[in-house]
Amino acid sequence: GLLAQIACLIATLCYALASIYGRKFGASGMAPLSIATGQVLTSAIIMLPIALISDAPWTLPLPGASFWLATGAIAVFSTSLAYYLYFQLLESAGASNSLIVTFLIPIVAVVLGAAFLEERFSVNQGAGVVLIAVGLVLLDGRILRRNDENVLSGH
Repeated sequence: GLLAQIACLIATLCYALASIYGRKFGASGMAPLSIATGQVLTSAIIMLPIALISDAPWTLPLPGASFWLATGAIAVFSTSLAYYLYFQLLESAGASNSLIVTFLIPIVAVVLGAAFLEERFSVNQGAGVVLIAVGLVLLDGRILRRNDENVLSGH
């Protein structure tokens, strides 16, 4: 209960701070590919001893080719390429704008769950999608700026 909720709040805070910190790397002139490579290598180095201690992989049977292909695909496309694109976005759009995409994650999860896992789309989920959409429109600000311009110009 409470401990899990606190962990979620801390993770959210860390996610936001990581974007702001990552933006500073881009502002320093570092290339997005260098930043992404450094992040992935550093996390691998940090996780290696933890994985060795917790899983004791030397006691497990050697995985087959499909495991190595899947692991390679995840490493190249879902991690390395994704971080490269993320740091490109961070450099060009800024930390605040690059975080806006996280609002789309629950919408994509609900749609994919309904499409591929035969999950039911509930009224609450529909209301959540509408609230997220309204929030994104308000964050974008163009509609509010247009209304302010119309009021100032007398239209």
